[in-house]
Amino acid sequence: MKMHEYRALKAISSGEVRMIAEGKTPAHVLARRTHSIEPNAAMILGTTVHSIVLHQPDDIVVVEHDGRTKEGKAERARAAEEKPHAQVVNSEMYAKAMDIAESVRAHPLMKDILQDAEYEVVFTEKSSKNGVPIKARADIVSGGSLFDLKTTSDASFNGFMRSIRYGGYHIQAAHYVKAAGESCDFGFIAVETEFPYMVQVFLMGPAVMRGALMTWKGCIAPLVEAETTGIWKGYSDEMVVLDQNNASELI
Repeated sequence: MKMHEYRALKAISSGEVRMIAEGKTPAHVLARRTHSIEPNAAMILGTTVHSIVLHQPDDIVVVEHDGRTKEGKAERARAAEEKPHAQVVNSEMYAKAMDIAESVRAHPLMKDILQDAEYEVVFTEKSSKNGVPIKARADIVSGGSLFDLKTTSDASFNGFMRSIRYGGYHIQAAHYVKAAGESCDFGFIAVETEFPYMVQVFLMGPAVMRGALMTWKGCIAPLVEAETTGIWKGYSDEMVVLDQNNASELI
């Protein structure tokens, strides 16, 4: 299933649950559903690497210019018209993405992971007894495990742990496992975006996954309520008092 088709599915995504974990509200989530974010260079590179590793060449359109000149803008306009849902990327970034993808494939663990793997597999499930649906789109399904490919500036243990905490990747893992039926493992394939494009593979252990599922349950609850009631709450209507209980770092 292509990304634009997946986004059209009416169900709660992991990105929406992570927004709640970051302190945003259901109102923010509702707004995000109708107002897409313009991708930055890092996001475009990540999308391109994904398309190459996951054998989705039709998801990319390579152009020669960067879009700042008249010729470049015209070239990108033609590309967008021919393939409206594809990622337009200049040739320099595409070449870099190819090198990153090759580094991913060359990792010793990737031969087994990619052998007989399925790519971009969509799962849908009910979040709870009230029937609110959730959705997930796994990059790689291999041998009963789900893997998500992450481009990052730092794939070291400490560096990627920071990325997990900052990006809520553990909550994403819990969401995907719930959508897939909870009978699978979940791992991250982290690849650095600067030469020499080092790769490290991480697997969510049982204790970490149990903790992630507990956090996920708390974060998805406001969205389930919003979907059920049709009321997408924002921030509090009351004055928020900062004291030793909620703002101890200021004391």
